[in-house]
Amino acid sequence: MAGARVVQLGGASARPSAARGWGHWRTWAQPAAAWAFRRRAACVFELRDLAGIAQSQAGVCLPEGYSFRQATLEELPACAELAETPLDEYRRRCRGGDQCYGTFWDGEPVNLSWLHFGSCYVYGLGLLIEAQPSECYLYNVLTDPGHRGRGLYKNTQRILIEMLASRGITRVRQVVAIDNTVPQIALPKLGYELNQVIRHKCIGGLKITTILDAAGAVASRRLFWWAPVGVFRI
Repeated sequence: MAGARVVQLGGASARPSAARGWGHWRTWAQPAAAWAFRRRAACVFELRDLAGIAQSQAGVCLPEGYSFRQATLEELPACAELAETPLDEYRRRCRGGDQCYGTFWDGEPVNLSWLHFGSCYVYGLGLLIEAQPSECYLYNVLTDPGHRGRGLYKNTQRILIEMLASRGITRVRQVVAIDNTVPQIALPKLGYELNQVIRHKCIGGLKITTILDAAGAVASRRLFWWAPVGVFRI
């Protein structure tokens, strides 16, 4: 019986060892597989008649107590903290000429929007946007959860339209994740039109970006290994 116990104990000890081995394998294999096989999709919305839309919505204002302005360099740390983005990334954007606008409450940012002018490369989608300096890419729009439901998103979008129209900007683009339904509903009400749908896959290092037009037909498909050189990356 003692021998049986030894065998039984040995068998029992082997199972946790195998389980630990499987656990260690999953620890690195699952993230590696997720990195090697990535899939994303997004909608591209465009706004063209900025002047006409700005005239039709003149007089837009924020709720009492809120103010809208471009964030200063001193305010970047608070903005980066709100967005849960590394401060170095925010500083890189500023060095590249991008502008961070915020809605502030009691001196603290509660809504953010980033503006880029000209061409750029949207890294997560493998999307190369070729644009003139008079065209704006509006990205990383977010609102503090504690200040949602007060109209900040729609009103800051309207204020941005007025501001960009006054600068002579001819087109604004926004890229919205396919599962982000709130802006997909709100943007058409602000004058935006769905222009493209982006489907991006990454298999190992090979990237495949397919662009569909608004009707769902394939407009282009691009296979590539490396990001374009000399284009600002977002």
